[in-house]
Amino acid sequence: MTASVESPPARPSAAHVALLALAGGVLAAASVWHYLHQADERRVGGAISLPKQLWLSFCLFAWFILPLFLATDRRIGRAPRIVLGAFAACMWARAVAQVIVMYILNDWRVAYGVSHDAVSIVLLGGLSVAYRRRLSSSESTPLGRWTLALLGVIVLTLILEIGYAVSFHQAVQGRTHGEDAVWFAPAGDPRFARINLLTAIFDAPLYLFVGAFLLRWSAPASAPADDGSPAP
Repeated sequence: MTASVESPPARPSAAHVALLALAGGVLAAASVWHYLHQADERRVGGAISLPKQLWLSFCLFAWFILPLFLATDRRIGRAPRIVLGAFAACMWARAVAQVIVMYILNDWRVAYGVSHDAVSIVLLGGLSVAYRRRLSSSESTPLGRWTLALLGVIVLTLILEIGYAVSFHQAVQGRTHGEDAVWFAPAGDPRFARINLLTAIFDAPLYLFVGAFLLRWSAPASAPADDGSPAP
């Protein structure tokens, strides 16, 4: 007797959608609070401009929240889910370490973030090569193609973040630790004018892409059944 393979659902479950919406809503509320809270330049880390707050919120959603949810969506091929899950785990490990270093030890260095971004790019690149055959098979479905595009966008944002971080480090002359540490680029300061402008330019298309991706993700989609075969 041959065991039947359960096909992936056509849509994400109501619980999946609700949890993602809840996580996004909590992030949005926290982002508004953070932006208003940091408006007082005496706060730890200094004030933050609107483009930089939007960038921070985007990265938190696209690096921490969305990959975690997609890694459990059986409509997406196994290989993309493995890549996204590994990336999410890498990012959540960073989150724990960064909170400790920034807010407890008060000793954050730009090199830490840049190094982790580079490691994340290598991780995504290495897994993409290892699972290249199964990743290419994901192109057979619209959701699969959108997921591969998302992986490309994630790599792009990591590269952008490295560029932003290096420019920021030069602007503050390495002053990202100690009692007078500066962690955010404020509005109105000439030192950060170029960084804020570039960030604003990239924010808009990135938000549009994620919005379009979520529309595609929530729509009915066909995906190859998860047959349990090895991914590479």
